[in-house]
Amino acid sequence: MRNYVVPAVIGLSALAIGFCVGRFTCDEHGMRKPLASIRSEVSETRVKGNFHFINPLLECDQSTPVLRANVKELEKELVSFINNSTATADIEHVSLYYRDLNNGPWIGIGTNKPFSPASLLKVPVMIAALKQAERDLALLNRSFKFDSSVPVDMVDPNILDEQIKFGGSYTFKSLIERMIINSDNNAKNMIVHILGDDAIFGVWNDLGVPVPTDRTPEDFLTVRDYSSFFRVLFNATYLSREMSEMGLEILSRTKFDSGLSAGIPNEVQMSNKFGERGFADSNVKQLHDCGIVYSGKSPYLICVMTRGTDWQKQADLIAEISRMVYQAHTDVK
Repeated sequence: MRNYVVPAVIGLSALAIGFCVGRFTCDEHGMRKPLASIRSEVSETRVKGNFHFINPLLECDQSTPVLRANVKELEKELVSFINNSTATADIEHVSLYYRDLNNGPWIGIGTNKPFSPASLLKVPVMIAALKQAERDLALLNRSFKFDSSVPVDMVDPNILDEQIKFGGSYTFKSLIERMIINSDNNAKNMIVHILGDDAIFGVWNDLGVPVPTDRTPEDFLTVRDYSSFFRVLFNATYLSREMSEMGLEILSRTKFDSGLSAGIPNEVQMSNKFGERGFADSNVKQLHDCGIVYSGKSPYLICVMTRGTDWQKQADLIAEISRMVYQAHTDVK
């Protein structure tokens, strides 16, 4: 009988251990935690579509970040700096999202505050354009003429003013590059005209980001929502690897030396997009800068959105936040 009892006891013990391990895990303090509660802290973004056999995963995220001691200290310093900055008359509000793209810890400050994204919207337009190029690779080299069929943006930008010329012909890829690198509104208008609204808003729907409509308020996008565009590019979960690489390479040539760029060393590469928004009926201005900083083998995502009354002071504030994050991030690598 002993020849049967011992294996049976071992088997039942293993089964019991497996049952416990399957239902519980440990939290950061070494205490047992039900697996169900772990799952509830993870949010997933999946492609919306008429799929029957698949449910494509774009990204998953912890609802509550697990922060190391140095990241907690950085968060404390950033909160103090932002609070001091918003106590002045020139800075009204600042929101920040920082994420270590290798290890996952992130900091969110004012992440529920909506802003007017302005030229930041050119990134999802680029994603929609590259998505179309996946289906028709020849599209990238196809030329299109900037004529009267394309809506013309008459608003002069405050920061960059390089625009495509009326009557000129441009390849689809050059339109993408000009839209991102020079923040060219008319290049963006041409791409939207070529693709159509359904292709553009399809990206928003796929990524689960609120779609702007005619009735959408001026301020409608948060730093957390917007950061998802950069995350799916970095993870190559929405576009192919080749198109994701192309998109981030184009973003690495953005012409904006203030903001995030001013807070990191010149030799450090970054893929980013800025956005600016002024209002005719007030002196309120919005300036944003979001991107991926390629700090050695430890890239990170940073997005800062600001509302205030002084472009330069808002740019300087973004630069200082960028410097603080870069310093803290590289100190522990």
